[in-house]
Amino acid sequence: MAIPEIKFSNITDGSGVDGTGYFDIAMKSLGLHIDEALKKQRITQSGAGEVYAQAIPAIMEQALKFELSKEQTEANIALTKRKLI
Repeated sequence: MAIPEIKFSNITDGSGVDGTGYFDIAMKSLGLHIDEALKKQRITQSGAGEVYAQAIPAIMEQALKFELSKEQTEANIALTKRKLI
């Protein structure tokens, strides 16, 4: 089995909050959700910091898994198409 290619620009393009990678998009979404919870006083500032800090590794892990699974998914699709022909 071939080692999957990781295209890190799909995970993060390095441009920060306006990034287009999987990690960038998920982090932006997390930030928006935290901001909303703070505005509605559902969480405290320190609680928001805890959520943010704890979410970073989980979001990075999911972004990496997503990138790694792309190649396998594409191979499965190609195999299925060959079987249908």
